[in-house]
Amino acid sequence: MNAAPADTANTTKLSQRTCVACRKKAARTELLRFVQGSEGQVEFDQSRRAPGRGAWTCSSAQCFETAVAKGRFARVTGRRDTRDEEAMHKLRERVETYVNVAK
Repeated sequence: MNAAPADTANTTKLSQRTCVACRKKAARTELLRFVQGSEGQVEFDQSRRAPGRGAWTCSSAQCFETAVAKGRFARVTGRRDTRDEEAMHKLRERVETYVNVAK
């Protein structure tokens, strides 16, 4: 009987996500989402609605690079090593283009 009123129950938690690199909490709209692609690689989820487990980073290059360097996308793909240089280079270019257009 100690439940929160229906109008305030978990409304703020639903929109908050945590950057896998710096651990900063922010609204979904402020972060970038990454998911597992059809061939098991990490892909940028521009719509923020693709199915599956996602990993979120701040829209800064530093957080993206930290996530890549420390293998923080491994939980998305289910692999220990997600640092395929060619795939990460393509992903990096796509993210940079998106962030530059969004500015």
